[in-house]
Amino acid sequence: MINSFKGNYRFLSNFYMLEYPIYWRGINYPSSEHFYQAMKTIDPNIRLQISQLKTPGETKKYGRIIHLREDWDMVKDIVMEIGVMLKFTMNLDLSNHLISTGDMILVEGNTWHDNYWGDCHCAKCVGSPGLNKLGHTLMNTRQKITTIW
Repeated sequence: MINSFKGNYRFLSNFYMLEYPIYWRGINYPSSEHFYQAMKTIDPNIRLQISQLKTPGETKKYGRIIHLREDWDMVKDIVMEIGVMLKFTMNLDLSNHLISTGDMILVEGNTWHDNYWGDCHCAKCVGSPGLNKLGHTLMNTRQKITTIW
């Protein structure tokens, strides 16, 4: 099991800066976090602004203050799936690293109370396992990539 996207497994994190950005509808996103936060809006100007922010952390902060698209709760999981798939198919070295995790369970362990995309390990969240949606998305992406490679 990989239960933290740090060190050798940092590439699994949405905060990992990509050598080859995610290209989507005329805009390059330097991380999957940039892509995810930009898709919270349908405004192309805001998407461009988000794509130009220096760090994934800045994009996450910005994503908290923008007006969300009306269907966000319905599409956010699909947006993550697309972003993760593009991240790995546009960066073959990362695809190879993902494939090299074999059949290990991938858990986005954290301490910032994200029990939707990950599984928080803090004292407050112990006993409340997270949904680990990012981990499942990564494992599904690994399976798809392994099938076509």
